[in-house]
Amino acid sequence: MPGPDKTKQKRKDRIHLIYYLLVFDAGTNLLAGHLVDINEEGIRLMCREPFAEGSTHAFRMILPDNMDAASRELSFTAQCAWCRNNFYSDFHGAGFRISDIDESHVTLIRRLITEFAY
Repeated sequence: MPGPDKTKQKRKDRIHLIYYLLVFDAGTNLLAGHLVDINEEGIRLMCREPFAEGSTHAFRMILPDNMDAASRELSFTAQCAWCRNNFYSDFHGAGFRISDIDESHVTLIRRLITEFAY
């Protein structure tokens, strides 16, 4: 009997934050998009330019001003799982799986969720 179909397994819910955080390409410092939701495993962005599914990107995200943290940004590498045009605007929605992140930055994600989720 075949194993479970991974595409049908429930993903961990991503959390919406009270802030609309900016996410930048770490190499070019250009705006990659605005954070829509987040969890320890991934993010969703609204972006002007589409991302290729399967492409890998180094990102940095600017943290809220009122978050007491040693660093003002969070860095990670993520792979684009999907990207779709928003029917009602010129933006694209893109989902990313975090593939490489420092443990201290995972802690920052947990704090973002705890302190700024709605």
